[in-house]
Amino acid sequence: MVDMLVPLPFSGTLKDFKEQQHLHKGYEWLNALSNPNVYFSLFQRWPQHNLPKEYNLHIVSFHLEAVDVNWLEKQSKRITGEIIVLFDGSSNNYSIPKVRFLPYYYWHIQLDRIFNWFSQTFEKNITHKASAICNRIQTNKLLVFTALAEHLDTGDCMLVLRDWLEEDNIYKITARHNDKLGDLYDIFFKSYYGKEYTIDNFTNEQNYQKHTANPNQLYLQNCAIHFTNESFHTTGLHLTDSPYNSALWSYPGPFITEKTLKCIAGCTAFIPVGQYNTYGTLQELGFEFDYGFDCSFDSIKHDGDRLNAIVNLIETFKDIDSNTLYQMTKESTEKNYHYVKDGVFYREVEKLNSYTAEQVIEHIKQTA
Repeated sequence: MVDMLVPLPFSGTLKDFKEQQHLHKGYEWLNALSNPNVYFSLFQRWPQHNLPKEYNLHIVSFHLEAVDVNWLEKQSKRITGEIIVLFDGSSNNYSIPKVRFLPYYYWHIQLDRIFNWFSQTFEKNITHKASAICNRIQTNKLLVFTALAEHLDTGDCMLVLRDWLEEDNIYKITARHNDKLGDLYDIFFKSYYGKEYTIDNFTNEQNYQKHTANPNQLYLQNCAIHFTNESFHTTGLHLTDSPYNSALWSYPGPFITEKTLKCIAGCTAFIPVGQYNTYGTLQELGFEFDYGFDCSFDSIKHDGDRLNAIVNLIETFKDIDSNTLYQMTKESTEKNYHYVKDGVFYREVEKLNSYTAEQVIEHIKQTA
């Protein structure tokens, strides 16, 4: 799909895949396979189809949406064969019978497309401390919006808030032993919901990545720090009856989109308002985040506790001016930008992906 960073979902046989040239980028090694008893469901979003039962092995990948563990659990009970899941990140010890999670990154290809789509001539003019976009209202987004508006003042931030609210995405969350998030939730619906905050003429007709991935945005180039407000932020730990309450495992991830990637491409510091271990995973891939302030929130699994730590961090920004925040993060953001622009990140990820590809190829040989 020419307007998105990731192709449309594909389901079919090896023969079908080989005939779809637009799917091959990042998956070229599949062309060397010959086993007809493998079925592919690549670039899945929130799949609705059932996997066919007659195949010994299914290869499923997720890159535009988070891994759909509910769908995978359902499919694993239906079929007799195995499922290999390729996705950006780690399984975080999540396990499903007959399902094998393997890291397989597509972030480098998405970043490469962002660099090809958009000009890299930036005009940094730091006039504000922070920015955050809340187009579709979700719990993580409304909490960060409210914290920024309340603690830093809307005049110190570039904030976007629209009226797109889906009740399935909203739940009242509190950090353990702390009512701060609950208070922010109440403040949002009392003081902000129903009002519109905007900085441009964006409409939902422009809600495709060839528009939203643009790093040449005022909220990235005129603000010291961007809060990513990712589409999927949960580890499952906000649910009291969730199986993820175990300290040993959590929801696979971290899932990131152009909301995060465009910050790297735009040489802009960012706070990941998403799944835990976003900084940690990117650091393992060669990025750095020596921002000069406390980034330990990133390693907190519990959603409420992690969001609470982000709110605490926002409070510390109150007494720091925008240019100081920018200077604190500038060295890391520039290193990260050049790490991608110079092609090093692409080459390093291709090496990692080749290790995963070798494992899959060997497994296919064993199941032939």
